[in-house]
Amino acid sequence: MAATYRIWVPLGYDRVGSRPLLQTVTAGVTVSTEMTLPPLKAFRKKHDPPLSQRELADLLNVDRVTVARWETGVRKIGADRLSDISARTGIPRGKLRPDLAALMREAAE
Repeated sequence: MAATYRIWVPLGYDRVGSRPLLQTVTAGVTVSTEMTLPPLKAFRKKHDPPLSQRELADLLNVDRVTVARWETGVRKIGADRLSDISARTGIPRGKLRPDLAALMREAAE
C-alpha cells in the first residue's frame, strides 16, 4: 500500500526573522504489511476467510493462548514441536525459528 504525505519544510526566515519561509514537499511512502507479520499470523491471514487463533490452535493441537504467545513473541516455538508445526503449516522451520536455524548453521561449520 502506498501513501503520499504533504509536509511543510522551513527554508529559512524572512528579513525580520519572525516568519518561516515554507516550501511544500511531497513524500511517497510504501508500507508492506506482509513483511512485518510473524509467520504464523501471516499463515492465518492468508486464508480466505482468515483463520482465527482458535482454528490455528486446533490445527496445531495446542491452546489458543499458546498461538497468541507465539505470534506476539512472548514465547518461542519449542524445538520439539518445530518439525510438526512446519509440516502442518508449510512454513519452513528456519522461518518459524530463525534463531535455531542460525545456531544449526553455526554448529555445522
